[in-house]
Amino acid sequence: MSYSNTLKKTYDLASRGILLGLDRVDRAARALGSPQESLTAAQIAGTNGKGSVACLIDHAARSAGLTVGLFTSPHLHRFSQRIMIDGREVPTESLGETLERVLTLTEGSGGIPLTFFEVATLAALEMFARANVDLAVMEVGLGGRLDATSITDPSVCAVTSIGMDHTAVLGDTIRQIATEKASIARPGVPLFCGPLTGDALDEVVRITSERGAPLHVCGKDFHMSDDLRVPWPGRHQRENAALAAAVFAQLGIVDPRMNRRTFADALPSARWPGRFEILEGKPRFILDSAHNTEAVDALLDALRERGERPDVIIFGAASDKPVDTMLDRFSSICEQMILAPPPIPRAFDHEAFATRRKAPAAPDVGTALDMAKDTGGTTILVTGSLFTVGEARRILLGEHCDPPIRM
Repeated sequence: MSYSNTLKKTYDLASRGILLGLDRVDRAARALGSPQESLTAAQIAGTNGKGSVACLIDHAARSAGLTVGLFTSPHLHRFSQRIMIDGREVPTESLGETLERVLTLTEGSGGIPLTFFEVATLAALEMFARANVDLAVMEVGLGGRLDATSITDPSVCAVTSIGMDHTAVLGDTIRQIATEKASIARPGVPLFCGPLTGDALDEVVRITSERGAPLHVCGKDFHMSDDLRVPWPGRHQRENAALAAAVFAQLGIVDPRMNRRTFADALPSARWPGRFEILEGKPRFILDSAHNTEAVDALLDALRERGERPDVIIFGAASDKPVDTMLDRFSSICEQMILAPPPIPRAFDHEAFATRRKAPAAPDVGTALDMAKDTGGTTILVTGSLFTVGEARRILLGEHCDPPIRM
């Protein structure tokens, strides 16, 4: 089967939606020979910041000489960006073969009804095990307690932040969401978390105490430090860097090449596309995925810190996001906003919001980019859904992308 056909078959599983639970993926992993059992892993959960923390740990470990597997989601341009080994996308030939092996488990009357994300997770674990990586950095997809990445047996866990997102699946209170995310805690496995407060912190403390997981909290047990030269602006990224540094130092128990000094030396050269990424030119573009209210506030803080004030904002979000609140916050720094749908079926009703806000509406991100350029503005911010940012980045940089497959 060609890679394109295999990829289509994988994406077709998205019609099953989000089905949290470990029974299916655990059964499938056993059929594959339990590849996760051979891995030294770090599992990263959280509402915002988990991708940045995973990226920093991966980058620092590779800089220290380790072979590292990095599993993140979603991807910007290509499915293969979800599964990286030594900072490179895995070759499509071997990825296709691995996906086919996992997909075979879903076939026939006795097939395991795996979801899209479960197939992706199993493919990552299989490829990391075959590559004999020194470290697998696993970003949680959704929640944590019943996320497919939780079939791993990590040496360290982290919860970056806890906010109101994915409430239809995780619960409609901070405490409920905290329960789902903190439940990645395992007996005896250290869990590090960002500067949580209130109900979120109370729930993390309760769960880690019940499970016998040593807890380390940013601002109490470890702190932000001036010796960490973070490559991205904003207090939230300094907190992410402090958390990543603490997790990395803990991993030094497994491999002494991972220590605070090697982390600090590597940090300034880390890159994470689509997160406060600046494309210089006339006009210049700032690309940042601020996909919920907390992320918008963090982005605004980063813009103020850098003295950036965009002339135009291109915004596109998913339909389940608090769009009005997000737009209210962005309107405090920019009067010109163009609303465009991200290229996903569950995109927000950009025309309805544009009518209410008396803002221009574009039928797609490409048209929005042209409209923004026509304003004569020198700095254009593209934000909202990662799919909005990814589409803009594809057009502006001419990135090769997977065939358009609807999810």
